[in-house]
Amino acid sequence: MNHRRVALAFLVSPIAAPLAVFLLLVLDARHHGPVENVLIALPFYFVYALPVAYVSEILFGAPAWLIFKHYRVRSWPVWLLGGAFIGWLTNAGIQVLPGRMTAVNLAGLFNPVVNPYVLIDTAGAAASAALFRQIVFSDAARTDVSSASKD
Repeated sequence: MNHRRVALAFLVSPIAAPLAVFLLLVLDARHHGPVENVLIALPFYFVYALPVAYVSEILFGAPAWLIFKHYRVRSWPVWLLGGAFIGWLTNAGIQVLPGRMTAVNLAGLFNPVVNPYVLIDTAGAAASAALFRQIVFSDAARTDVSSASKD
């Protein structure tokens, strides 16, 4: 495994989370006006979303990577589910930090009607996990194909 690819994946993959979330917000026209307004908001959105994505990657993504590496997990569905779970954990952490946690809020962590950001955060983190997996294992597929053709 190439350590440079892993470092690159840790540096680049959090960018996919805000991009995916922003794309979801653009596609859902109920929450904004014209596309020009959304494009103007993009830099301001990244100022908030990127630090959250990098902190989430450090807190949850690095341990997930160590577990996936140890068990040699390469399955796309597992990576996407793992990313979605990290997104849910991030959303739960954002809800808990202000001290607003009650029984109602706890139930709302699972309910997209009460907490619409849970779907947005899980989709963004799943996109980040997919990009991470693609960066780390992109040369492995070519190596496997070339070694199989040599046999």
